[in-house]
Amino acid sequence: MTIIKTIRKCVEGMILNDIISILLFCAFAYLFNFNFHRDNYAYAIVMFIGMMVFYGDFYHHLPINWKLYILLIAAFLWALFTIFMGEASIN
Repeated sequence: MTIIKTIRKCVEGMILNDIISILLFCAFAYLFNFNFHRDNYAYAIVMFIGMMVFYGDFYHHLPINWKLYILLIAAFLWALFTIFMGEASIN
């Protein structure tokens, strides 16, 4: 398979869109954490909105049988994240 055919297959299958969404989600999550620890809460809220937008874009393109599992994993990770951020803000 040539490189062009591989790229075309990735673009048609929305794999490239999913990879970009995951990378942007990770970038916004890092910036959210960075701004939260620097007490820049306004920027942290903007980064949180960016996280949710790109998570929603990724979630929208998932196959129907994966959506429940990804949602459960994301809810569990979000609960852990909220606990750790709350603990960090107390200290």
